[in-house]
This record gives sequence, C-alpha cells and structure tokens, in this order.
Amino acid sequence: MISFLNRGKSKPASLFNHALRISIPIGVVFLLAIWVIEHHTLQSTIENELRRHIEDVSQRETSKIQQTLDGLRSYANSMSVNGLIRNGLIDLEDRDNYIPVFFRSLIAPVSGKASVSLVDYLGRGIASNNNSMPPVSPDMVEKGAFLIDSHRLM
Repeated sequence: MISFLNRGKSKPASLFNHALRISIPIGVVFLLAIWVIEHHTLQSTIENELRRHIEDVSQRETSKIQQTLDGLRSYANSMSVNGLIRNGLIDLEDRDNYIPVFFRSLIAPVSGKASVSLVDYLGRGIASNNNSMPPVSPDMVEKGAFLIDSHRLM
C-alpha cells in the first residue's frame, strides 16, 4: 500500500499526507451532501413562503373586489326600489323636471369616471349623472334592467 501511495518516490508517505488524501475526498463529499440538502430545504421554504404570500394577497384582493361588487349591488338595488325613479319611468310629462336633477346629484360608489343612467325599455336614455350619456345598444337592454360594465351602471 505504501508503494502505491509513493508512486516512484524514494521517501515513504507521511501519516499526515495519508490522512489528508483520505479525509479531503470524504470531506468534499460530506460538504457537497450538506449543500444539496440545505439547497433543497431552502428552495422548499422559499416556495412555501411565496405560495403563502400569493394566497394572502389573492385573498385580500378578492375581498376588495367582493366589497366593491357588494357596494355596486347594494347601490343598484337601492336605485331599483327608489320611488322617484319608478315614477320617472311612468310620468312622461313631468319627469324632465325632477329626474335630471336627481341623477346629477348621484355619486356612483366607484371611480369618478362611472356614470349612472336611467333608460327606458328600448334603451333610450332618460337621465344620467354624466352630461354625455353614452348610447345604449338594444342587446344591452336585453341583458337586464341593471347593467354594470366598466363605464356605467344602468
């Protein structure tokens, strides 16, 4: 064995060199194994933390969206049962005296760009809180009495 370690050298290998030749590869393998285990553990921990963070953010955003939709739904329900609006749909002669004033005073529960419009059964505009009431297509009227899209609540 000593002749194998010497490889043609005349001097026998010291015990230190022999221990070094055995312990360095074992140490490298041991450190490599520790690094692989730690890398895997760290990666799993980071993935779990990111997953939890994404779930928390998505729950918060879902809650915000749900609150906004609940507010719009409540607003639309209160508008649908408002006696003044119901009367304005029936009273063809005098509604121009009170419905436009009522709608100009409305503030939609969403961004300032939102408009609230009252339309008849054919989709013709009766009143709006926006001076330039966008046209309403017949297919929009068929979708229901209250339509909520990115720009208006009808």
